[in-house]
Amino acid sequence: MSELTRRVIFAIVAIPLIVAAIYAGGAVLATLLSIIAAVAAWEFCRIAKGRGGEPFDAVAIVAAAAAAVIVVLRLMTLL
Repeated sequence: MSELTRRVIFAIVAIPLIVAAIYAGGAVLATLLSIIAAVAAWEFCRIAKGRGGEPFDAVAIVAAAAAAVIVVLRLMTLL
């Protein structure tokens, strides 16, 4: 399976889930944003390692996920 085919299949599955999470809002949206932020931080650390960097993976991933949750909760005026 080519890279493009995998990306298209992922998009077909992910787009309805993302729309549903946005519509649901609240904890569902916070969870989705937290997962996306954690995956993005993991990817960034992977790229940084490939370029010779030494990122603190665990700290970056947890901080990114926590920041996303804090922002959503703050927007919901729960914090």
